[in-house]
Amino acid sequence: MEYITEVLGLKVTRKKWEESNKLPYFLTDEYDFEQVILDDQECLFIKPKEDLAVINTIKKHLAAIKKACSAPIVFEFDKLTRQKRKSFIENRFAFIVTGKQIYLPFMGAVLQENCDSEQEHKKKSALLPSAQLLLFAFIYGKCEPLYLSDAAKRFNITPMSVSRAATQLIELNLLNVETNGRAKILCSNDSAKELFYKAKPFLVNPVRKTGYADKAQISGNVFLSGLSAVSKLSMLNPPHNICYGTTENINSFKCSDSLIDTDKQCAIDFWKYDTTLLSGSDCADILSLVVYFDETSDERVENEIEEILEKVW
Repeated sequence: MEYITEVLGLKVTRKKWEESNKLPYFLTDEYDFEQVILDDQECLFIKPKEDLAVINTIKKHLAAIKKACSAPIVFEFDKLTRQKRKSFIENRFAFIVTGKQIYLPFMGAVLQENCDSEQEHKKKSALLPSAQLLLFAFIYGKCEPLYLSDAAKRFNITPMSVSRAATQLIELNLLNVETNGRAKILCSNDSAKELFYKAKPFLVNPVRKTGYADKAQISGNVFLSGLSAVSKLSMLNPPHNICYGTTENINSFKCSDSLIDTDKQCAIDFWKYDTTLLSGSDCADILSLVVYFDETSDERVENEIEEILEKVW
């Protein structure tokens, strides 16, 4: 809390909040609680133990906490994405991001510095499309050991390509490798959820380019992508303009960069890998869609994405 003192000149006193036993179990399981006094202002700091819930759920959590505590409630984070920060400010949820941001509307103190975004933290070692495909297959398999030879057959790629993808995942400390004779096996001690968020800084947008093609060009070698895919997997209403995905070469379609006629055209995403090998359907897979919409500014889409992501774990 030295950051608050440095920036706002407030004396900070922290101690255990003794009233947490009055809260329902699901809240104490979701957050850590601490009583914090900023000069003479008593506050309740709450820190999510895992991933942050959607805004509507957070509102319900706050309403339940306020029944046991009349002091202002402040969220404490190590990092916060740009979209989450925007939503918190719009809803006047007080928060601090250690060493970076302070938003305390009840004290009239607001400091907005550069916010965290996973995109800003991406390292130069962004995953190869084949490595991302392999990683997602491993996660969908609930992190059970995966033979590289089986992965090569499943994804119809060369053993050399699978080996290169596996090497990158191992070098980034995302997965480990074991051997059984001459066979190499990928393994991990992380849960599927832990591994996905551990890999988040290295994930790449699975789509090379989006264009607009005449609907007459669309054949059976396509799948639902973008918002069309999200709407199929969630309660989101389908977009007016359907979006397809393909792994074919961009030159296989006559595309324009802009939508000219909504009656005749549809959107088409050109994917870096075959997402249907992960989904097993005519729709893009969930994990790839999460990365696809990683920086969406539409809160409705963000909420639906977070909900369908829970189906993976």
